[in-house]
Amino acid sequence: MRRPSLDQSLLYYHLVSQVPRTHTCTHKHMVHMRVSGKCEKTVAETARRECALLTKLAAANRRSSVYRHHIFFRRSRHAVQLVRKCYNPFNPTLQRREKRQGAALLSAHRALIKAVEHCTAELAANRIDTIALCIAFIGILSRLGCCVGQTILLSGGAALLSSSCPDSYVRYLEAAVLAQPSPSPSPPPSDARRYPPDNLKEKYSIDSYGGIVNRLVKHAARGRR
Repeated sequence: MRRPSLDQSLLYYHLVSQVPRTHTCTHKHMVHMRVSGKCEKTVAETARRECALLTKLAAANRRSSVYRHHIFFRRSRHAVQLVRKCYNPFNPTLQRREKRQGAALLSAHRALIKAVEHCTAELAANRIDTIALCIAFIGILSRLGCCVGQTILLSGGAALLSSSCPDSYVRYLEAAVLAQPSPSPSPPPSDARRYPPDNLKEKYSIDSYGGIVNRLVKHAARGRR
């Protein structure tokens, strides 16, 4: 068995922080038979949200033009494009052949790992104008890697995943699949949505990835003056 690289281990530890731990685990070739289609739908919805989040973050404040020459930026956007194609329900190419869909998922998973590798390399360079963006990208790419890995398991590709990833990572994904949360409760009454707390919108905008990145970048710009 190939020895897991440092960057694959780093991605694994980022993924571990995204889903609650569980001690329940089954054989990796049987996991997809124990989970309902509702779990697969939940994973797909999460992946689409994360793709939209990174795309929005990359496009905000003209970042696509400022960072377009940075390899971590290009690799991250490319990986998200591959993931988005995998979870596009209207993609006729993937719908026709299940084998082709599995290959696309594995390709997207490898692209996510490479993107995290380049983000960590950019962090090691210690450039003040890219640190916050790299941290945000690593968080999103890690959650996407978890989603793609779970989808591979649910579609019966555990053996393929084991051939390219550490066993500990595959076992973690198995546990994450079995630990899928129950369906979310019904939305609150319309009155509650119509009159949110005064500070709710401000809190979400400040605590979002974009808000954190903007604050750090502005702070760095003021320090250079």
